[in-house]
Amino acid sequence: MQEQDVGAIFGARVRDLRTSRGWNQDELAEQLGRIMGKKYDPTTITRLEKGRRPVSLQEAAAITRLFGSKLQDMLSGDLPEMQQWLAQTKSDLPELQVDLRGLESKVKAQQDRIQMAQERITALELLIEYREKQNEAALRDGAQAAVRSTMGGDCGTELLRAAGVPTEVIEQADTESWSQVDLEQFGPWPVGRMPDLTTDAKARRTFLRMVRDCEDYQALYAEKLVALMRGYAEQSAPQEGETSGERPEAPER
Repeated sequence: MQEQDVGAIFGARVRDLRTSRGWNQDELAEQLGRIMGKKYDPTTITRLEKGRRPVSLQEAAAITRLFGSKLQDMLSGDLPEMQQWLAQTKSDLPELQVDLRGLESKVKAQQDRIQMAQERITALELLIEYREKQNEAALRDGAQAAVRSTMGGDCGTELLRAAGVPTEVIEQADTESWSQVDLEQFGPWPVGRMPDLTTDAKARRTFLRMVRDCEDYQALYAEKLVALMRGYAEQSAPQEGETSGERPEAPER
């Protein structure tokens, strides 16, 4: 580091420390003169602070002692401030990490909502196709998307009902499907800790949500829904001698 740079750095530190104590240049000149045993003019302080006056080692030591500082800090420019910034940043880091975890959680929740919206769009498109064309493939794929669009909550029953699938068919497909899913993939269950799903309503709801998030369940559910709907349609078809929506006329006596 050049001599001029050292003088400028030292002078700037003197000015900062002087102003931080509320002293003017006259007061600093008086304080320094008392330590050094001689008189200092305020203009001397002005030149010193601007780095235009050489400072003897004795003067540097006296000024350092006057401000209760260290000569190394006086010659290191903004190092003390940088050290304070470093300490402050380190103390801020845990809070920033907590904030980051909170943001990550919000991002994950938003990503889940986006995924559900995308699945709902898929389900609606397929179920509209089913309603218009009675396409079983559209019903099967639409049913799986409907389940995913509600994160396993209610099997997307509102979408399926809107597509013309009766509630009893939806419920039967659900019951027959979740009961066939392998329980081991949600365990292993501790001995004696497996809840009784026939009596424990809360455990049943929790378990059903887990099961409905399972791809095995979704595939079973969709296939059973199609099969049951096919049977329902056959039962609802007009019998021979009947017309849709009309009863056959009774023969006259």
